[in-house]
Amino acid sequence: MNISDLSVGEYTSAIADRSPIPGGGAVAATTLAQAAALGSMVIAYSRGKKAFAEHDELLASTDERFQKLRIEALELAEADAQGFKALARLYPLPEDHPDRISGWADAVRGAILPPQVIAQRALETVQLCEPLLGRSSKMLQSDLVIAARLAAISAEAAGWNVHVNLPALSKIANAAEEAEKLKSETQTRISEAMRISSIIFDRCSD
Repeated sequence: MNISDLSVGEYTSAIADRSPIPGGGAVAATTLAQAAALGSMVIAYSRGKKAFAEHDELLASTDERFQKLRIEALELAEADAQGFKALARLYPLPEDHPDRISGWADAVRGAILPPQVIAQRALETVQLCEPLLGRSSKMLQSDLVIAARLAAISAEAAGWNVHVNLPALSKIANAAEEAEKLKSETQTRISEAMRISSIIFDRCSD
């Protein structure tokens, strides 16, 4: 199943099914894609207007990044699904099974990496939204706030998918410190994304 090829109805029906894929990881990624898309829309309605001519370089470069983030987010949805599948194949095996022994560490890290990157990109998306305050059309303020809020929620959602696999990572030989570092980094990203999105919310509410 390629999420990018599904209609909204098909995608939400697939989430509602009694199947782990697509699940929270896909939702975190597609929420990020929507945040980036809204950011691009804000810019599309702002570029070419005399009031924002002096900010055109910023708007252009920001939109270019939003476009790349939107595409990457959908790719991360697929990567998250593949990471989950690899780990799910090993979970039922006894801990002393040769396949589990040889593949467990890579599978755990493989399941953590996509949501880790989603959280990183979500924070970046919120950070890209902030400079648009006062440099984009006020008619699109609601969309800018929604973009920032969605990105922050994406970071939080992805953080949970990192968090759920940290106990397994911490039990891998010499990986306890790695797990703690990931936990701290992810929480920092979530907090920062929430903080900036709140600034945008407050500024647009004035």
